[in-house]
Amino acid sequence: MNEQQKELLNLTKDYIVAKNELEAVERQYKALYAKLYLQEKILGMKTEAMRENEMTAILENEHKELLDNLQNARGKSREYYYRREALVICMKQYKEE
Repeated sequence: MNEQQKELLNLTKDYIVAKNELEAVERQYKALYAKLYLQEKILGMKTEAMRENEMTAILENEHKELLDNLQNARGKSREYYYRREALVICMKQYKEE
């Protein structure tokens, strides 16, 4: 196995780990969002836009750490994905030459 293949294998493993972490954080976020949505819907006669604004404010103020974790997990998985894709393209070009 050459160096590029080893790097591709490592990037793939890192991407899978990052993607799994992202999915876990997204599940937490979606559960929290659903809970807040139902609370806002039950609490009053607000329009959908008012509910979304209220939920956004609550998430930003009370759950900033979760939102930061979500953004970091998205960025990390995106980084590994694009690095992996770039390496695959480079390997294909090298193989064709």
